[in-house]
Amino acid sequence: MDDEEAPRLFTGRLELVAATAELTRAAAESAPALAKALACELGKGWPPAGRAQWASKWSALGGWGEWFIVQVKPALLVGSIGLSGRPDGAGWVELDWAMLPAYERKGYATEAMGGLIDWAFSHAEVRRIRAHAPRHAAAAIRVLERNGLSHVGDGDEPGALRFELARPSDD
Repeated sequence: MDDEEAPRLFTGRLELVAATAELTRAAAESAPALAKALACELGKGWPPAGRAQWASKWSALGGWGEWFIVQVKPALLVGSIGLSGRPDGAGWVELDWAMLPAYERKGYATEAMGGLIDWAFSHAEVRRIRAHAPRHAAAAIRVLERNGLSHVGDGDEPGALRFELARPSDD
């Protein structure tokens, strides 16, 4: 899949733009270069806390890596959401997200996650989605629960909880 074929999702107030090789290069160059490539302004404080380690995953994975969350009106980069890569042999993918602080508690994370979950489940090989949230992060837990993920146990990291969502049945 080349850059022109990279997925874009519209969820109402948001556009999710899958990272491409071009966007990855722009992000590595500078924040203004990324803003130009996305044709939007950057929200104050870009990138969101905790997303720097995901920069290596921003390569062109055809939607199976990082997505940029762009508020449509006005066009403003407000966060990022990502998948862990193509589904593993059992059909699992993991998702993670981060919003800029000024755009938290506006429903954007819930909206973006819903769009990405729908996109992931549109691929037959995806059977389950997994995500983690800090035990005391009530807002993050609400985002997961609003998108149908259920708490199933402790996460891999200390103080984290694991959430999962099975592919909806076709009944």
